[in-house]
Amino acid sequence: HIDLIASDHSPCLPSMRGLNNISKDSEGNFLEAWAGISGLQFGLSTTWTEGNKRGYSYTDISRWWSEFPAKLAGIWREKGSINIGKDADFVVWLPDDLTASDHVFHRHPGSPYAGMNLRGRVIQTYVRGRKVFVDDDLSGPRHMRAEEAACGKMLKR
Repeated sequence: HIDLIASDHSPCLPSMRGLNNISKDSEGNFLEAWAGISGLQFGLSTTWTEGNKRGYSYTDISRWWSEFPAKLAGIWREKGSINIGKDADFVVWLPDDLTASDHVFHRHPGSPYAGMNLRGRVIQTYVRGRKVFVDDDLSGPRHMRAEEAACGKMLKR
C-alpha cells in the first residue's frame, strides 16, 4: 500500500557520490554517497512506469504526488488538487510517450535512471498558473525566463 510519494531534491557534485575506489565489479560505495540523487525530473515518469505495470491509475499517481503530500504538510487548502481558489500547480504530460532518461536538466551529470525506458513525458509545468517549463518538439526542453517563471511563496499551516 502506498500512502504518498515525496521528493527531496538533493543533487550533489560527482565527487560526493561515493564513487571513489571503485572496482570493476562495483558501482560505488552506498554508505559513503551523498544522501540524494539528481532525479526530480524523472519522478512522475518512474512512478507512472512502475505504477501502471502494477495496475495503478492516473488518479492514484495524482493523489500520491499531490493530494496526500499536501494534506500531510497541512497545505491542502492551497495545494494538492485542481479546484477553484487553489493554486494552479500542474503538469501537462503525455503518458504514453517515452522520456529520454539519458537527457538530464540538472547541473551535474549522471542519473540512476540513465538508459531506462520510462513512460510519460512532461511537456509543460505550471506553478500557480504560470508556465515555468516547456518541452516542445520545435525548440526542445527549456525553463522559462526568470521574469516569466513563478517564484516561491511561503505557506503557513
